[in-house]
Amino acid sequence: MSENLQGLIGKIRISKKSSVIIILVLFLAGFALLFADRLPKNEQDTNNDDSFEDYAELLEEKIQNIALGMGLKCEVSVVLEGGGRKVYLDTKKVAAAGKEEGYVVIKNESGGEAGLLVTTQNPGICGVAAVLHGATENQCKQFKESVAALLNIRMAKINVIIA
Repeated sequence: MSENLQGLIGKIRISKKSSVIIILVLFLAGFALLFADRLPKNEQDTNNDDSFEDYAELLEEKIQNIALGMGLKCEVSVVLEGGGRKVYLDTKKVAAAGKEEGYVVIKNESGGEAGLLVTTQNPGICGVAAVLHGATENQCKQFKESVAALLNIRMAKINVIIA
């Protein structure tokens, strides 16, 4: 068995130059793993439909807090109008031959270009449906007024059921 082991070691044995290269590669790989969280990340557009679902859930939570503040239990659903809108920084250039309109663009490390995003506007609100447990007519009216003020929508867009 020792002959087999010596034969295997003989096959594995490599030159000093190759050993140094392998050690250097392993060191660099370990270094990269150690500091990977500090390297710049290529972030994709994170503003997708999930973020608007999160926005709806945030609004629903705020509306439920209004009901809790009134001492009522509430189930609520907020319906949004489609998706949001991205607003990019634009410039107006005056050329010798006429007027040009365009967007300010930035280049990323891979050479691609993208518009300079200024803000993302959340989608509008189609309506709110809520069920208030044990509310009076006066509490229902106060609740609708509070929700309308919170969301900056007409009271006609708010439907409340007293259970």
